[in-house]
This record gives sequence, structure tokens and C-alpha cells, in this order.
Amino acid sequence: MENKGNSVKEKGKMGLAASSARFLALTRRQSDNKLELMKIATQKMSLTRDMNALTSEYRNQLNTKVLKWTINGGVSSVDLTYNVLMTPSTYNANKPYLLTDMNDRVVITSELKQYAEMLAPGGAPGGDWATVRSTILSGLLGIPQQDLDNAESYYCTYLQEKEIVDGLNAQKPDENAANYADWKTEYDLHKQAADDAINQYNELFTADEESQINFYDNIFSTIAEKGWICNDQVSNKEYLNDMLQNNQFNLTSVTTTPKFENNSLKYINNYNTNVAANCNKVISMNDLEAQELVEIDYEAEKSIITAKEKELDARSETLKTEQESIKTMLDSIKKVMQDNSENMFKMDV
Repeated sequence: MENKGNSVKEKGKMGLAASSARFLALTRRQSDNKLELMKIATQKMSLTRDMNALTSEYRNQLNTKVLKWTINGGVSSVDLTYNVLMTPSTYNANKPYLLTDMNDRVVITSELKQYAEMLAPGGAPGGDWATVRSTILSGLLGIPQQDLDNAESYYCTYLQEKEIVDGLNAQKPDENAANYADWKTEYDLHKQAADDAINQYNELFTADEESQINFYDNIFSTIAEKGWICNDQVSNKEYLNDMLQNNQFNLTSVTTTPKFENNSLKYINNYNTNVAANCNKVISMNDLEAQELVEIDYEAEKSIITAKEKELDARSETLKTEQESIKTMLDSIKKVMQDNSENMFKMDV
């Protein structure tokens, strides 16, 4: 009978030991799950911050503005590009809007660099436009250099004769004066010479060629006076837009007046420099193209974050379900261990 009691007692001890081992294993698992749930909560907080940052950036980019070029007060517009500013076209009415940097230098691309070097080596101001004008314009526009030289000669003659005519007009005597006939003869002579010179000048070029010549007169006479810098990035409209919106580049309009002085032709410029926002040809509007790309990027990033959140939620639910099961098993094991302890105590008594 005693041996039978000992056998039951030993079995009770073994059951208690097995229950304790099982209890410890489940407790460790329960602790591991709690730790993993905490990590998931931290990861979800991080994803929430990422989503908030993404949404904030998305809203900011939806307000992105872009500069456009208009010739009708904003009724219609085109992209503001380097060519719109610095190449003859209907968009600028064959009048350049010079792209200039913070030092008033004309910003050009490689297309004009070789000609700018001829006029102002290394970009330094101080070149003489008149001395290289026909060479550069001939290379740019394909107009025979001799025609350009002849045109300059005719124009110089016209300016000289016109100056004499203007002076004679200022000294015009009364028609009944004794010297009126001599004055009239001299006036008619110089007036005819001025008319002949300007007519010869006008016969050399078409209206389109004349517009292009005036266009590049504006650009290169400014380069001679202000200098230049080459930056091929301005051919990228996004880069140009950023630089103009950040006021790193300005827009300069120029009026060039040829003047005959000291037996040579001089080019006198008057400048009007403004930031792009103050140019009446520039308007700021929502960047619809950029907004479309932003929308695509936002939805892609949002879907990635949402997928991660769903994955974490699913894992969290699995762990919570497992935790409930572990709790139930632990409660059951606790009761079994308590019952075994009570039975063994009774047997000892």
C-alpha cells in the first residue's frame, strides 16, 4: 500500500514538473509576443509619421507654381524657355529678353559661346561690337559679310547726312532772306544724300533679316558692355524656371540706338532689368504637369505604406490571438499545478 502511495506521489511530482516546464515555455512565448507587439506598435508609429510627412509634402507640391510666357495678358501662354527669351520669334516680337545673372552678365548657351568669345574673351566686358559685328552676324544668320559691311557704311553715311540736315533745319532762314537759296541748295544736297544712303541700306535686307540683325545687335552689344557667362543648363526649362523664381537670374530688355561718333558707329544701350515676377510677359500659374507626377508618386508611396500597415496589422492580430490562447493555457496549467500541489500535500499529511 505504501509503495502504491509512493508511486502516485512520484507521478504527481513528475506531472508538476512537466506542468512547470510547460508553464515556463508558455510564459517565455507570452513575453516574446509582448515584445514583438511593442515593436509592431513602434513600427506603426513610424509609418504614421511617414504618411504624415508624405501627405504634407504632397500638399506642398500641389501648390507648386511654374512661370509661363504670355503675349496676350495671360489669355494663353507657352512654356518659358531659353529660346523664347533669346531666339527671334513671334513670342518675343523679335525683341530679346536677355537672361542675365546677378552680376548683369548675359547668360548664354554653347550655341553663342564661340561668337561671344570673339567679342569678349573669357566673358569679360569691354569688347567693341562694331569691330566684329559683321563677322558674327554673318556666321549666325548666313548673311554675306560684305552686305553687312556695306549696310554699316550706308547707315553711317545716313547718320552723318541726317545730322547735317537736322543742323541745317535748325538754321533755316526766312524764304525771303538773301541766303535762303544757298541754304536750300545745301539742304537738298544733304537730304538727298541721306535718303539715298538709307534706301541703299534698306535694299540690302528683307524685313525678317532686319529684325534678326536688330535682335542680335541687342544681345551682343550688351555682351560687349556687360560680359557673358555660358550655362547650358538654362536649356532645361525646369532649371530655368527654378533660377528665375528664386531670383538667381533676371530678365533684361534693352533698347539699342546706333550712333555715329568720332567717325565710327557706336551702339548706345538703355537697359531695364527686372526679376521675372515683375516682367509683364511672365505669369505664374499652377504646374499641372508637375501636379500630375506628384499625384502618381504620392499614390505609389501611399500604397507601399498602406501595404506595410496591413502586414503589421495582420501580424498584430495573429499575436493577440495567440496571446489569448496562451493566457487560457496558462490559466489551465496554473489550476492543474495547484490541484497537484494540494493532492501531494494531502498525501504527505
